[in-house]
This record gives sequence, C-alpha cells and structure tokens, in this order.
Amino acid sequence: MDIIIIVVLLILGIGLLLLETFFIPGFGLPGIAGFGFFSGGIYYAYSTLGSTGGNVVLFIALLFSAASFVVLIKSNALDKLALKTNIESTVSDEVHSKIVVGDRGITLSRLNPIGKVLINNETLEAKSDVGFLDENTPIEVISIHSTNISVKSIS
Repeated sequence: MDIIIIVVLLILGIGLLLLETFFIPGFGLPGIAGFGFFSGGIYYAYSTLGSTGGNVVLFIALLFSAASFVVLIKSNALDKLALKTNIESTVSDEVHSKIVVGDRGITLSRLNPIGKVLINNETLEAKSDVGFLDENTPIEVISIHSTNISVKSIS
C-alpha cells in the first residue's frame, strides 16, 4: 500500500509540474501543488522505505520527471498550441523604381534627418545625408536603398 501512495503522489506531482510548465503561464497553484505532491512522495518514501528505498524512489522519480519533460517537448502535442505564422508578403517598391540617383526635388518638411520630399511629382520619405535640411530646400538623390532614399542639399 505504501508503494501505491508513493507512486500516486509522484505522478500527481510530476503531472501538475508539467501542466504548470507547459500549459499554464506564470507561477501559480498547480506548480506549488505539484512541487508539494512530488516532495511529499519523496518524503513518504524515505519515511516508510528507509534511506535505501528513498534513494531508489528519488532516482526513479527524477529519471521519470526528466523523461516526461523530454517526451512532452519532442512530441507534437505542443505544436498544436504554438503560434506559427509566416509573413510572406512584401512591400511594393513601385515608387522607388521611378526614382534614380541624380533626380532632383524639394523638401516638403524639415529633414532632421528624415522627412518628406517631393521628387518627380512623388511624395516620399527621405533621409538627409549631411545633417538637417529645412523645408523647401532643393535636393538631389545620392543613393537609393530598399528601405530609404538618401538626399543632399543642392545649394
């Protein structure tokens, strides 16, 4: 009968610890109860089976706990709970294809260092390469990257 009590306490403890670790966020009652059942089962094993029996139960319980964690991690059970999204869309680059290095325009807002510019009748966001540029400053495109346009003052 003592072995059944020990096994039930250990299984309850390991089950609650697995539940707390993988399915319930944070630290709460299942984790505390799982630790209590697990340590209570080990304590009961030492008190009823002696030190040799307690050591054997402790070793088997730790081995079973580690195996349970590994099996749960490697199984597909957690894959069903995990959020898996892939972003496969891209940003349209049509406006950048109309602009080439050397095109001229004017700043619509202050570039410090990023602001709005008007180049080839297109309103774009650009970066000043040489510091701050005031509004209505003539500019020239000096480089185009996939994410930004660099400009410099003409005057």
